[in-house]
Amino acid sequence: MLLAAKELKKVGLWTRRNDKKVLGDFQPYGGSMFWALTRQAAQLLIDFCDRRPDFVAFYRHTHGLDEMMLQTILGNSALACRIQRNLPYADWSARRRSPEWIQRRHLEFFKPTTRFSTDDPYGPGEIVFARKFSEDADDLVRQLDRIIAERETD
Repeated sequence: MLLAAKELKKVGLWTRRNDKKVLGDFQPYGGSMFWALTRQAAQLLIDFCDRRPDFVAFYRHTHGLDEMMLQTILGNSALACRIQRNLPYADWSARRRSPEWIQRRHLEFFKPTTRFSTDDPYGPGEIVFARKFSEDADDLVRQLDRIIAERETD
């Protein structure tokens, strides 16, 4: 796997600046800010940012930089065809601007299997960690750890 990110979507930059001056023929993309990168993808990003400080400066002053800059670089690269779904589990069922807090009711999702798959806004596929726990979720996290430990001994 190259990386995990929300399926890239072509986006408009919602800016009054001349984005064509910096982007040129690049199509702007957006998606999740959570990534799992291969060394090749990470090196591509580092090299690109070293070569294009104007690109980095442009995005530094763009709303939602964390959901557009890397996505645009990778979405316009030779690695674009290898982009896969996002890896974290997040409950977007309420269809709000951010996912729901992980609660006790979510524990049932993690009990039946050692591998977790889902079909959510990021598409179908395996998930490897969960997000969004509240600061007072220590007991919940301990319960989740027990569920995982019990499964690993079976």
